[in-house]
Amino acid sequence: MVAGTVMASAQCRANVPGLISDCSKFVQKGGQQISPSAACCGVVKRVGVGCLCSLLSGGVAKKIDTNKAVFVARSCGLTLQPGSKCGGT
Repeated sequence: MVAGTVMASAQCRANVPGLISDCSKFVQKGGQQISPSAACCGVVKRVGVGCLCSLLSGGVAKKIDTNKAVFVARSCGLTLQPGSKCGGT
């Protein structure tokens, strides 16, 4: 199980460059909440909810608006259950 967790974590982190390049403007602090682009949604769907939530913890959560990140995930068709903990949200 530990090996699987480490592998999943590595796979999540491998998607960070795509998330940054395609989605950063939709989750940055300040400004209005806007719907994500098709390219951003493509990356978000490949990453999945579990990875997104694990990436939104710690230092990353301090650099982005987690409410916008949740909005982007939901706008891209991912399901986040009400009351679930994802990053700081």
